[in-house]
Amino acid sequence: MSIESKSTKNTTELKFKYTLNKPTKVYVLDRKLMEISGLSCSNNQSELLGINDEKGYIFVIDKLTGKVRSTYDFGKNGDYEGIEQVGNIIYVINSSGNIFAFDKGSEKTEKIKLKLKTKNDVEGLGYIPSENLLTLACKGSDTIGKETKDNKDNKDRKAIYSYSLTTNKLNEEPLLVITDEELLNEFNSSTYRLSKSGKKKLKNRLKQFSPSGIAYNESEDLFYLLSSQGKTLIVVNRSSKVIHIDFLNSSVYTQPEGICFDSSGNLFISNEGRGLIPKLVRCSPNN
Repeated sequence: MSIESKSTKNTTELKFKYTLNKPTKVYVLDRKLMEISGLSCSNNQSELLGINDEKGYIFVIDKLTGKVRSTYDFGKNGDYEGIEQVGNIIYVINSSGNIFAFDKGSEKTEKIKLKLKTKNDVEGLGYIPSENLLTLACKGSDTIGKETKDNKDNKDRKAIYSYSLTTNKLNEEPLLVITDEELLNEFNSSTYRLSKSGKKKLKNRLKQFSPSGIAYNESEDLFYLLSSQGKTLIVVNRSSKVIHIDFLNSSVYTQPEGICFDSSGNLFISNEGRGLIPKLVRCSPNN
């Protein structure tokens, strides 16, 4: 179920390209990926890269079959949440906000410590090629450092930070800020017709929004944010305005955690198996 936003003077209406609840293909993944928590497209575009939440392995996945082609051992066991490849380096992030830069050539890993902490609970990693920025989606605290009167945590806000691969610095001002108010405003202004009970159920799901994955769509200059809690996907622009909301069907998306695009515009979403079957969902753009 998707909700389209109305056009305004400041925002062009998004014609959403994907029918997420009727995917093009669903692949059963190897049980090694039972807790797949991050997803990225590789440089050669024929493969996807995935990580298992608890193991220090990078899994190379055939994007046409869902089969694991190979693996890289990049580090110790840990709570790994996101992955991106930039050039010959594969970046992995853990929930504490540490980046692990794995060089495919030397097969060595460099640990990059950021000012983000466990309280920020980083869940997603994306990349903006035009600016050479990694994007870090936090489902926990929206602030950096100790809480003060001027730097107070707000549970109604979710922050996305950026890390420059050019300067090797974290921007301490959020790149995007998603608020509960903005989400509900977009929902309420939508043209989708629902009963009162139907609206209440979807609003309750939307209130659970907590990013588990992020992907930047370069052709649209938009950010796609996935939330396993409430099973929602939202699309936001550079101004943090929510311009699309999609509610994911639990029969297709068991526990959506990873999201990425390939160069053809195909959208991939990985799902943890919850002890049963991990899945990879592919949605091709609508004609």
